[in-house]
Amino acid sequence: MPFVLDVRTSQMRRHSTAELMELLDLHETMKDVILHYICPRLDPTYQLSYDPLPLMEQVSREHSLNAMWNDQSKWARIVKTYAKLGPEELMHYFENIYSYTRKRLITEIRLQRPTFNLDQESLQGVIRCVLEERQLVDDLPIVPEDCEGGILDFRGERDLQRIKYGRDGRADGTLPPGVPPVRQLSRYSPRGDDGEYLEEETHSVFDVHGYTAMLQA
Repeated sequence: MPFVLDVRTSQMRRHSTAELMELLDLHETMKDVILHYICPRLDPTYQLSYDPLPLMEQVSREHSLNAMWNDQSKWARIVKTYAKLGPEELMHYFENIYSYTRKRLITEIRLQRPTFNLDQESLQGVIRCVLEERQLVDDLPIVPEDCEGGILDFRGERDLQRIKYGRDGRADGTLPPGVPPVRQLSRYSPRGDDGEYLEEETHSVFDVHGYTAMLQA
């Protein structure tokens, strides 16, 4: 929610709009790594299902910010849970993913983060709140869902925007003068999903295709 006095929101207010857009792009890139490398490791039988549900509705900054937590499709929950890991951790799993079984991956992360699957990432939502604050107070022409304005997307006439909105962060992370804070009434976040429950689906798919009987023969 915009205009709340929250530690994470205050931290994001310290960054300029250009930096926040770049951070959104980095975050989306990391989610793409999770989608294409970690999810298949956690759910290796997804191609065997006769009538698979959508694994994830769409991957893009625009969709992520518009859908937020509303996209709770099969892999979306996993992506939004593993997106809580830092870039360095994710790159470690990206580079070594083929040495991890699904059980080892889940166990290792749970040992490091016992509450890992209690909720999903909220960084995108916090950044969106800060950008919406600047839209309302400073008439910011850049919107979070804009397909331009990130790491590579400032170009042409928008180069001037990178300069202009590269200095609009607030060093102390506070609200602009004269703007009253809004009371935060909820800290809700959907429950996370580290892929543990995919094991039940895996056994079900193996049964359908007769693999369980073959393995037991």
